Amino acid sequence: MIRTLPLSLLLVVCGCASHYNARYPDALVAKRQYSVDDGYCVAASNHAVAMPVIPNAPTAPQAYTVSTTGTTYNQSTGAYGTYNSQSTVSPQAASPAAAFASGFASGENIGSTLRANMDRKKVYKSCMAILGWSG
Repeated sequence: MIRTLPLSLLLVVCGCASHYNARYPDALVAKRQYSVDDGYCVAASNHAVAMPVIPNAPTAPQAYTVSTTGTTYNQSTGAYGTYNSQSTVSPQAASPAAAFASGFASGENIGSTLRANMDRKKVYKSCMAILGWSG
């Protein structure tokens, strides 16, 4: 048989979490001070753990045009001439090794960012605990 919990107990267990600090028994004063301490600890955690610099992704090679002009000489007639030429060069796509390296670097950048974020959260939680906040 499945037991059901009363709705009020379920709300308490599921967490309408509030923060508590024994230094501030008055709820209004505690709420104001929590905002101040929260801002302080956010700033402290942001300065303690710098986010890694993520370089811009390289762009695909672009096609370009090469223009050539020159002079020709005909030995049999002794006449000179000129020519003009234009060629469009389309670089090859990146090799599979380059694609792998780019993906690997992107994964490393994401991992570094996630780690820095976890470290910031640890600093924030420690800061709030030092200031007396729980919850």
